[in-house]
Amino acid sequence: MVGGAALVVNAALSFVVEPVGGHTSLTAKYAANATLMAAVLALLTWAYRRLLHTGARTTTATLPEQRVLTIGGDGES
Repeated sequence: MVGGAALVVNAALSFVVEPVGGHTSLTAKYAANATLMAAVLALLTWAYRRLLHTGARTTTATLPEQRVLTIGGDGES
């Protein structure tokens, strides 16, 4: 979902940044930005629901057992 966060930030920044191609009406700018944001959120919602449906889980790494170094032959440290 880290990639999804980058998409949302990109779509959100499009509301603040001026268009590159010259003067664009505010209506066209905000309509395009709102469409982009809706598409990004729809894509992320679809991906999240698909992950839940398939049962995909993230796994956490497990550390191996810690072993205690004993000095001497009787097992005492």
